[in-house]
Amino acid sequence: MEVLYSKLYDKYTKLKVCSFINNRQRLLRFVSDSSFYLSLKSKKLSELDHLNKEQEVKFVNYLSAAEELIEHLKSEKEDLLGQVNELRTELASLRHVFKMQLSFRLLI
Repeated sequence: MEVLYSKLYDKYTKLKVCSFINNRQRLLRFVSDSSFYLSLKSKKLSELDHLNKEQEVKFVNYLSAAEELIEHLKSEKEDLLGQVNELRTELASLRHVFKMQLSFRLLI
């Protein structure tokens, strides 16, 4: 009976060792798969960061160009408003001269 018990015990320990080795191998596979996944994920994140930086540079360039255009249009608007004011004063003076000539003709 003791021989049977010893054989059973040996089989049990072998199974336990095999189970331990299998679990260890599974764990190692999982860890290596996880590290592979994490490396892919970090690679993808770095690619996305690169794309985000490119988009940010494009957006900043767009903003600076838009601001330059806005400033140019503001200065042009000021120039045009100045021209309009000059033309208004010229028109007012011409009207005044015309009224003076008309009143002078009426007097004659």
